[in-house]
Amino acid sequence: MALKSTAMKVCKNCGTENPESATECSWCGGVDFRHICLNCGTEFENGSFCPQCGMKAGSNTALASTKKTSTKRKTWLWVLGWIFIFPVPLTVLLLRNSKLNSALKFGAIAIAWLFYLFAVFTSGGSDEADVPTVDLAETAPVEIAANNIEEMAFSHIKEVTVEAGQTVSPGYLRVSVNSRNDFSPENVTFISENPEIAKVTFSHDALTTCLYFDVIGISEGETNIYATASEGTIKSDKLHIIVTRPVEDAVTQKPTDNPATPEPTEEVVSEPVKVEKIDLTGYRSELSAGEETSIQAVITPSNAENQALSWSSSDENVVTVNDNGTIVAVGSGTATITATADGVSATAEIKVIAGGDTASMKLTVRHT
Repeated sequence: MALKSTAMKVCKNCGTENPESATECSWCGGVDFRHICLNCGTEFENGSFCPQCGMKAGSNTALASTKKTSTKRKTWLWVLGWIFIFPVPLTVLLLRNSKLNSALKFGAIAIAWLFYLFAVFTSGGSDEADVPTVDLAETAPVEIAANNIEEMAFSHIKEVTVEAGQTVSPGYLRVSVNSRNDFSPENVTFISENPEIAKVTFSHDALTTCLYFDVIGISEGETNIYATASEGTIKSDKLHIIVTRPVEDAVTQKPTDNPATPEPTEEVVSEPVKVEKIDLTGYRSELSAGEETSIQAVITPSNAENQALSWSSSDENVVTVNDNGTIVAVGSGTATITATADGVSATAEIKVIAGGDTASMKLTVRHT
C-alpha cells in the first residue's frame, strides 16, 4: 500500500497551514511550526519523522524500512524431525517385533530418539524470528541553529599606530547578538589583512559581548584588521593599522680625503628625541561599577626615544588601571587616570555611576 507523498506543518503563532518546505509562515512570518502527518494524522513538533508511523515529513519514506530477515532453515533437519515425529510409537513397534535382533532393535530405537532430539534442538535454535531491521540510509537531517550574531563594530576608533615589535590594546569590538547565553568569544575570529605587517589577537571579554583585542606591530607598513563570525556570514568594519619603524641611533662616518688610507671613523650620537605631548583616546568617560574600558596613549612625536608609559589612578576605590591601560570601574565617584612618559603627562577623568545617574567627562593634558 503506497504511503502518502507529503506532510504539512502548522504555524504555532497563527495556525496557518504551510507546505513542509516552508521556512517561515506565509501569513505572519513566524518560524515555529508543528507537523501534521498526512499518513496517520499524528501531530508532532520535534524531528522530521512521525513518531506514530515513521513517515518522514515531505517524502514517502518511512523512518525505518522493515525488512524481514529470515534465516534459511535447515530443511534436512526438519525432514528428519517429521520422519521421527512420533518416536514413542516407533519404539513400541520395534519392541513388539520379535523377528529383529535385540541389538539391532535397541540400536534403531536409540538412533531414532537421537535424530528426533537433534532435529528438535538444532531446528528450533536456527529458526530465528523475523526481525525488523532499520534502514539507516535515510536518517533525520541535522537542524543547524540560526546565526546568533547580528552585527559587529569597533569602538570609537578608526586608526591605530603601533611601533614594530610593540603591542597595544586600542579598544574593543562590540558584538550584537540574539542570545547572550548562546554567545562565546570563540564565535568571533580576528583577522589581519597582512599578518607580515601587523597581527591581531583576542584579549578578554570582561563577561560581556565586548571583546577586547591586542594589535602587534610586526614590520613597517600599513594594513587593516577586522573580525568575522565563525560561520563567516557577519563581518565587522575595518580598523586601519599603521606600523612605524623602531627608532635607532643614527651613526655617521667622517669622510676621508684619501680613500686608499681611510682614517678611523668617529661615531656621532644624536640627541635623544624628547616626548612633546601625549593624547589619550579610545576610552569611555563614564562607567557602571564592574565595567571595563581601555585607554590608548598616543605619543608625539612618534619617534620619541623614551616612550615607556606609566599609569596611575587618583582614587583606586573608584577606578583602577593596569600597565596596559585597561580601566576597571570599582565604585561610584570620579577619579583621574594619569599617563606619564619621559616627564610628560596626560590625564583623563572617569566617572563611575550607579543606576540612571548622569555623567560628565573632562579631559585635560598637562605638559611638564
